[in-house]
Amino acid sequence: MAGLRAAASRLRAFVGRPWEATATFVYFCILTANRLVLRSTQVLTLRNGRSLNLGNLLLRSVSTNLSQLRHDPVTVLVTSAFFVQSIGELVAFAIAAVLVLAPLERRIGAGRWLLAFALGHVGATLIVAVGLNIAVQTHHVAADVVRTIDVGMSYGTVCLLAVAASVLVTDRARVVWSAVVVGAVVIGLAAGQTYTDWGHFIAAVIGLLTGEFVRRWVTRARLAAAVAP
Repeated sequence: MAGLRAAASRLRAFVGRPWEATATFVYFCILTANRLVLRSTQVLTLRNGRSLNLGNLLLRSVSTNLSQLRHDPVTVLVTSAFFVQSIGELVAFAIAAVLVLAPLERRIGAGRWLLAFALGHVGATLIVAVGLNIAVQTHHVAADVVRTIDVGMSYGTVCLLAVAASVLVTDRARVVWSAVVVGAVVIGLAAGQTYTDWGHFIAAVIGLLTGEFVRRWVTRARLAAAVAP
């Protein structure tokens, strides 16, 4: 019993107050608001009898599919990260935010948190898009993938989880955490083998590489603070 109380105390100290991690908290609020907007959208019936789902129309307009990336790449690369397609995705992000993302932001700062998220989101999206374009051109993938709905925060989140392996834990635990992150995305890749699964794998690699630079910055900052008068 005492051991459980001690573990709970350490967890509370590690998690801290998630709402004080500004970037994480504001981003979660935006995701939640946009999800509520999508849930409130209606399905319109046109004069010809066809139905039009306004929520899907909105998601397609901000999607990072090949068609949108060709016509308005900067806009969709930014806006696509602020929408989720299901409550389950939102809940998964909330859990990751409380346990990892908020503590990570407090350790490395909001600016570096946002930069790492952007590297994962944009980097994985563009690399996957190049692969998809080649697959479509060579007829290995159906052409309708060009206009599929592709939004979400998963690439950036996976990247941050990988960065956390280099920053939030000790040297011994770093290997374990890195193995867990990579193992999870590899299992997903083996099970699904979709372009999204490949994107998660690429985002994890980007995160592990980025984490090394962030860890060195944190180490230098600690040393500077230690010798400061």
